[in-house]
Amino acid sequence: MQQDARNKIAELAAKQIAAQQQQQQQQRQQQQQQAASAASRLKSNITESSPPAATRPSPATDESTASVASAAAAAAARTPEQGPTVVAATTTEPGARAAPESTDEASWGALRSELEGDWQRLRDRWRQFLARPLETPDAPSQQRKAQSASQPASAGGGGAQPLEVVVPQVVGPDGSVLPSSGASSSSSSSSSSGGGTSSTSSTGPGAGPSAPAGAATGALAAAQQQQQEGQAGDGDAGDGDDEAYELVVQRGATRVLQLACLAVFAAQWAPVLQAVMGGGVAAPALKDGLLALLLACPPTSVTMSMQMDVFSVSNGNWAGVATSTLLHSGLLSLLVSLWSLDFTGAWLETAHGTAILAISLLMAGGGAAAGQLLAGQPAGIGGIGAALGLEAAVAVRSVRLAGELPPLRAGGLALVAVAVAMAVYQPLVGPWALVGGMVGGALSGVLAYDVLWLLRVVLGVTLLLCITVWDVLTWLPRQLWRLLVAAAMFAWGTVVAIVQAVRGV
Repeated sequence: MQQDARNKIAELAAKQIAAQQQQQQQQRQQQQQQAASAASRLKSNITESSPPAATRPSPATDESTASVASAAAAAAARTPEQGPTVVAATTTEPGARAAPESTDEASWGALRSELEGDWQRLRDRWRQFLARPLETPDAPSQQRKAQSASQPASAGGGGAQPLEVVVPQVVGPDGSVLPSSGASSSSSSSSSSGGGTSSTSSTGPGAGPSAPAGAATGALAAAQQQQQEGQAGDGDAGDGDDEAYELVVQRGATRVLQLACLAVFAAQWAPVLQAVMGGGVAAPALKDGLLALLLACPPTSVTMSMQMDVFSVSNGNWAGVATSTLLHSGLLSLLVSLWSLDFTGAWLETAHGTAILAISLLMAGGGAAAGQLLAGQPAGIGGIGAALGLEAAVAVRSVRLAGELPPLRAGGLALVAVAVAMAVYQPLVGPWALVGGMVGGALSGVLAYDVLWLLRVVLGVTLLLCITVWDVLTWLPRQLWRLLVAAAMFAWGTVVAIVQAVRGV
């Protein structure tokens, strides 16, 4: 794709260069025509200014006319790199009379300034094309700031504002404004404050731009410099228009997962609280009760039905491998898991979608259950192991996509600390649940999309098989139904034909 983009950019540059060359050729032709017309006008002026008594032009006059024509032709034939130059007509012979200064110098000066201005604009446009960076367009807020900064200050009398003449600014590859030649011509129209009459002033090659034009040019250069500094910085100066480019974090599936963990934890402890409050069980001491609530997993019916145990798996009941990811040993394990899920779940859901989040959670929980089974653990819960697996999945995907690990967070560090404590002191968790969960989460960071593709293939093949079985099973009833419909139509047609025959007789 980068090679295609470069080829397209090269084609566009070649087309624009060809257009620039064609335009320069046309302008050179126009300059040659203007130089030839100017030479003819000068020749006629010199001829008219010769003495009337002379019936035949002097050799000096012929030489001056020929020199003027040759100088004009040479100026028109100069290459664009040398720049257009118009040589003024001067007489070398003392006896030849020069053209009137009031007419010739004015026409030559106007022609000179016009040609130099056109050539300078061409050079500025070509420099701007070469120095134009290939980057995204500016934000609307920065464009408005540049436009507002380029407007000249209002006059003190509140009268009509003069027309703004903006000299083209050439930006170099390093972002600095290149100085443009002073030979470009600029014109400005200003209205007088007293009589209300407008006067137009034109600056030649030697004169600089007018005061409003210079102020506008300086303001425009300052605005461009501020815009470049804003682009090079962190972009904190943007207003509300830049919010459209911000990424929207998705947390819908993450909130559902957190609520499911809370609901399972409440269902685990509900029978215990009911028994204690009902008086069926003696209430423990406050310290022991708090420790049990923070670290223990009550052996209630919900826990027994949702945990992973060897007997259920050996009997073919693999549902406990998935449901054990929602079980937590105590309130402390639940809180740090929810804290970690608030980042990892939102990261996976925003970057890859709900399906990848679900597959990563199942692979992390399955890895925790597999570690417990391989370690010979008879039963186990994998909630905190699955949370660690999601941390590993985020780390692997961040390295693969961005080439760096995600930043350290308090939630992740707290999860690791509590998980190590649970692996040491809680036999239903164990160290192999943490190792298996992290391995499963890391594998999900690499194979989650492959697993999703495999699930789609399996679902598609299953639907196709179901449709095929349905067609096979319903083929005979459908054929019998068609046969009955055909027999009924034949019998009805026979009865109708008999009735019509009887009526005809």
